Amino acid sequence: MNELEQYRKDIDEIDQELTRLFELRLNTVLKVGRYKKQRNLPVLDASREQAVIEKILAA
Repeated sequence: MNELEQYRKDIDEIDQELTRLFELRLNTVLKVGRYKKQRNLPVLDASREQAVIEKILAA
């Protein structure tokens, strides 16, 4: 396998892991939605959204 092929293989493996993590995140988001619905909580928590954005921007 040449260098370029290895880079492409690495990218494919990274993409698979990103997909797995994104699916895991989406499933967790669905759980949060069900939790909130069962407890009649608002879907949007503006302070939580702001905290998430700030955390990402600080990284």
